[in-house]
Amino acid sequence: MMLAAVDRPVIDLSGGRIQPLPLAIPAPLGSREAGAAVQAALAQDFERSGLFRLLDPQSFLGDTGESLTNVNYREWQTVGAQALVKMSCEPPAADVKCDMRLYDVARGQELLHGTYTAPRQALRLAAHRFGDDVVRFFTREPGVFQTRIAWVRESETGKQVMVSDWDGFGPQALTGASINLLPSWSPDGKIVAFTSFRNGDGAHLYAVDVALDDTVGLGAAGVYVRLGPPFQRVWADLERLPVQSASVDAVVCNASLHYARDVRVSLRNIARVLRPGGFLAILNSPVHTRPTSAARAQADFRARLRSLEASHEVVSTYHHFTRSELVSDVLSTVGPVEETWF
Repeated sequence: MMLAAVDRPVIDLSGGRIQPLPLAIPAPLGSREAGAAVQAALAQDFERSGLFRLLDPQSFLGDTGESLTNVNYREWQTVGAQALVKMSCEPPAADVKCDMRLYDVARGQELLHGTYTAPRQALRLAAHRFGDDVVRFFTREPGVFQTRIAWVRESETGKQVMVSDWDGFGPQALTGASINLLPSWSPDGKIVAFTSFRNGDGAHLYAVDVALDDTVGLGAAGVYVRLGPPFQRVWADLERLPVQSASVDAVVCNASLHYARDVRVSLRNIARVLRPGGFLAILNSPVHTRPTSAARAQADFRARLRSLEASHEVVSTYHHFTRSELVSDVLSTVGPVEETWF
């Protein structure tokens, strides 16, 4: 006896695609200047994500007298919207606050709302944060709008490490136009490491602090970005500064030289980057008249560092100078010394 083979059902999964959600973003309420900037960035984020289809504002019905919380859902359904974003921003100050809300038009209910704050010069951050919250609400996955990317820009003079927003907005050069390659972010997103051939003695690894924190570490240099003069913030070793020779007018070592692994090597590197006539200022490093005082204070502070669970490298390199030692080292590497006590 022969049995006919039973046809098995076949499911083809190759044709799946995301159907973008029709989304309306009407003109913002409140400050037009701040609102327009936030709205433009948010619309661009949504459009480029591929998850939303922004409706043409020309199709919106005329002024319906809606407020931020009073929504005529029927009229938004008429224009084809399934989701609605409304916002109201306060007049620009040092920081700008925007009240931003997401509505489900079909169900007639609010889905998400919050107050988003951003510096006046970085209003796009408010849009990116709200946009990420909207994406997370619908997909249960984190959004990408706050992402920063690191990349290499090629020019006739070399290859330059750059960082920018995920969409290329606000490019910032982290290096000069020497040969710089392979930028990579630290896990916390504060530092970009890269390979550089800038000094002509082979490849070396450098790291640049791009953190926006204005209170901790190198991020505190952000105050100069706002108030001037601006300068590039670099996380580097004093013994191997990622700076071109004879390119700096002044070097200020503030509470730092006594942490150098090799003071003389660090001073020689400082002398290398200084222009002719440039100067070095050493501030807030412990200097003693007598060697016994320096040794005792150094031992006491190293013990304190150990109690604070500082790394072995920090403890072992921490140093108290004698006046004669420091003056001799500076004279032999940088040049004449002028002392000021205060």
